[in-house]
Amino acid sequence: MRKVLLLVHLKQKETWLAESTGDEAVHLAAEISFRRYLASVDMGGCPGEFKCAFLRYAKLLNSFEEKDLNSVADFPAVPLQAAGRELFRVLLTYRLEPEHLLEEMKALVDEEIEGKEELSAGQMMDIVRGMREALQSGSRPFPAERPPEDRVSGM
Repeated sequence: MRKVLLLVHLKQKETWLAESTGDEAVHLAAEISFRRYLASVDMGGCPGEFKCAFLRYAKLLNSFEEKDLNSVADFPAVPLQAAGRELFRVLLTYRLEPEHLLEEMKALVDEEIEGKEELSAGQMMDIVRGMREALQSGSRPFPAERPPEDRVSGM
């Protein structure tokens, strides 16, 4: 589950970076790609309860017709609260605390782009995409889970 969430976070980071380019077409394409990715991410080895909750969430986010979209604002509103709560509950059941996962994921991205603040959003997107694809393909190992004492407190 941790691997799935890490890959999804990296894909979402690409979308956030696309938004920061200021190019609406790039942002829309990245948002569509992110939502489609959710429905196709490999969840092999994940518990059935997690798969069910995750796919329910992904299905809601994918309830749109691409031809109806001219901008990110055109995505239909969907009732994500119940699905989000269920996914959160499953994560806690398996002792995957969302705030610690986010902290780990942020640290991974920060390590990769440290000292590269002068890069454009597009260049940073390429770095994050490359990192996600390397992890996904297995050419780069997933980072070990950080023990609680290595986590930043207060986040």
